Amino acid sequence: MKTALMISFLFLGQTFNIELAINPVEQATGLMYRLQWDDSFQGMLFINKAPKQVSFWMKNTYLNLIMLYLDSNFNIVELHRPVPYDSRSIVSKTSNIQYVLELNPKYEMKVIQNWHAFKVKLEEEVAIATHNVMLYR
Repeated sequence: MKTALMISFLFLGQTFNIELAINPVEQATGLMYRLQWDDSFQGMLFINKAPKQVSFWMKNTYLNLIMLYLDSNFNIVELHRPVPYDSRSIVSKTSNIQYVLELNPKYEMKVIQNWHAFKVKLEEEVAIATHNVMLYR
């Protein structure tokens, strides 16, 4: 199941399509049951209304991915490399996580090494998308 909202931006010659998981159903489903990464999307961003301690798991998730736990300023607080199908929880060490970015691992080096530029694009697009969502609720 794909989410209803996706953001897209050009970053270092690559178009990044990031699905947004905003409501409880989207967040509970996440990337479960997806069989493979394809060129239509590079990741999923989970958006919490306020910073909190988060917990994710990989049950029914077949994809290899990396998880970036981000604070309210889109700074990387924690990086995780979960194992597909693992039902153990990956609980954040702090309670200041507002966003979680699940990303195709093939983009890990490009994104991490250029995080400041990537987060500027991500933050801009998320601000626009979430503003538009709030207008139509």
